[in-house]
Amino acid sequence: MQITTKERAAVNQSRIFLYGKNQEIGTEYSEVITNELHLFFEIKQDLLPDSPQPGDFLFLLIEGYSRENVHFIKKICHSYMDDNTLSILLVHKEELDRRGFQYLSLPISGIVSLPYLLKHCQRVIEAVWTNGIFLEPQKHRELVLEIERKKMKDMPIKRLVLKRDICHTLLSQNERDVLQLILEGHNNQKIAKLLYLAPSTVSTIISHLLRKMQANDRTDAMVKAIRTGWVEAQR
Repeated sequence: MQITTKERAAVNQSRIFLYGKNQEIGTEYSEVITNELHLFFEIKQDLLPDSPQPGDFLFLLIEGYSRENVHFIKKICHSYMDDNTLSILLVHKEELDRRGFQYLSLPISGIVSLPYLLKHCQRVIEAVWTNGIFLEPQKHRELVLEIERKKMKDMPIKRLVLKRDICHTLLSQNERDVLQLILEGHNNQKIAKLLYLAPSTVSTIISHLLRKMQANDRTDAMVKAIRTGWVEAQR
């Protein structure tokens, strides 16, 4: 995959690279970023003259999440794998969904939106320089929730619970009770015993339930209930 655009500027002893994949990077972006970094390095040098010089920074402009982008980023990272002083930051022009957090598994130093970078460039660079990584503040909560979601996904399901308030307009009370017990894996005889109903009554309720849900059998009804969002998995 060819790198189509390259802007390079020397800032003190550090170098700034701006790469765009299949798109032009406006000169106003490079000017803002390099000017901000130049100011940042000057301030640091004045306040901390003996502090170590920051390494090089590569801002990689991407749009959304895709396997093609992952391949492109891996190729860039591989090209600079021997440069231990280079920090690579992904810059996205559009809002990233939760799949974008998968980029953090790559050898990069963070993810930032283009508007945030242009407004807080010095803050981003200082965080990378100090901590080695940066993720803009409004993404912190989303990342925590995504980690929790993945952890919950790996936990075994203890019970499937019918969301009765969602399906109450379509199903009667008896049909909701029977569907819940079907989700728990009970057969007709056990359902009849738990609900104090005759087995024939349970069979009639299930027939009505299947017809309303347009399901072929009990298993099909379970699958459709889950896919429709009627069911919550308790872990």
